[in-house]
Amino acid sequence: MNQEHLREVTCGLQQDGKLTKRWFSSQSADLFAWHDNDLLVRFEFCYNKHTNEHSLRWQNNAGFTHARVDDGEGNATSKSSPILIDDNNIDSDYIFTQFKQLSEKIDADIRLFIMRKLLGIVVEY
Repeated sequence: MNQEHLREVTCGLQQDGKLTKRWFSSQSADLFAWHDNDLLVRFEFCYNKHTNEHSLRWQNNAGFTHARVDDGEGNATSKSSPILIDDNNIDSDYIFTQFKQLSEKIDADIRLFIMRKLLGIVVEY
């Protein structure tokens, strides 16, 4: 079984306007969570970081978006900034399983909130 877990990057909480942003990272994934006071209002789960990276984003009142990450490393002579490319081909079971395994050690309130949202993703796709 995979022993890798998301761990909070403790370089200090970041303010994004009135929102507080937290970052959790592992070898294969990143999770960003934005809070308005104690309310989780947005998250982004980036998975498969080293092979075929994708980003699943959820925002209160907007729902989910899913994208493939183009890392900008197209050839050896030029490098570009990474960009997100819309990708509606989503494997919700895979994403749920990855998140569940990787998030065992993060705050239970964040973990359970995101897991509930992930369970409902089939409705939107």
